[in-house]
Amino acid sequence: MPNNHYRGECTMEIDELNIQAVTAFEVAGSYLVMVYPSIFQGLTIVFCGKAKGANVVQVIHDCMLCRAYGHKRCPYIKEGIKHFMMYKAKRFSSYNILRRDVTVNPKWKQIPIPTVRVERKEVKAYEPVT
Repeated sequence: MPNNHYRGECTMEIDELNIQAVTAFEVAGSYLVMVYPSIFQGLTIVFCGKAKGANVVQVIHDCMLCRAYGHKRCPYIKEGIKHFMMYKAKRFSSYNILRRDVTVNPKWKQIPIPTVRVERKEVKAYEPVT
């Protein structure tokens, strides 16, 4: 890949995008909707749920990056699945994509953005830290 930085051009790769969630919604107690700022304009939404009868995440999403690079490289899908696994506190073996646009429903319950819960062991003064 040519280095275009000397001409003042930015050559960021899709895998280098830093996608940060703006908010999250819980739907029917088991689905998660993540909202991200779009790199183009507005917001990008990723809807995730567990597929019936399988250890698979069902993702509903479509965006310009999916159309340009394919859904396997879409950073919004990657982040959405990551947040869904944190929300469910469970790993899933794979995912399915249903390529559709999603709009936020005002009836959805807004929740804090899921994060990894790290439990810290209390260290006593005389214990070595490992």
